[in-house]
Amino acid sequence: MVFILFALLIALVAIIFALQNFLVVPVTFIFWHFDGNLALVLLGALAVGLLIGLLAALPALVRGRITIGGHRKKLSTTEKERDDYKQRAETAEKEVKELEEQTASLSAALDQYQSGVQAPKK
Repeated sequence: MVFILFALLIALVAIIFALQNFLVVPVTFIFWHFDGNLALVLLGALAVGLLIGLLAALPALVRGRITIGGHRKKLSTTEKERDDYKQRAETAEKEVKELEEQTASLSAALDQYQSGVQAPKK
């Protein structure tokens, strides 16, 4: 909605500009010559300037898009690696917990064995 209002405002300014600058002016460029409305000549020059600016900026815009694409791909790969490492860490934590339980169980069995072996000696 804001864009439409902004476009209408620019169109209104362009119309007012054209109505106030209706003089016919000669335009000469190298071997090319014509007479045209001052407002149209100026708006045409503005349009050509915008086109040249866009063409000059186009390589940087394309390079930026390519760079962004590469960064997105790298981010996706890094996120997958992170998820893999998370999964590995969870698996390792489970294994550590199981080993701690086994250690506690074996330690209790060893204590029980040692107390059983020492008890008959009287």
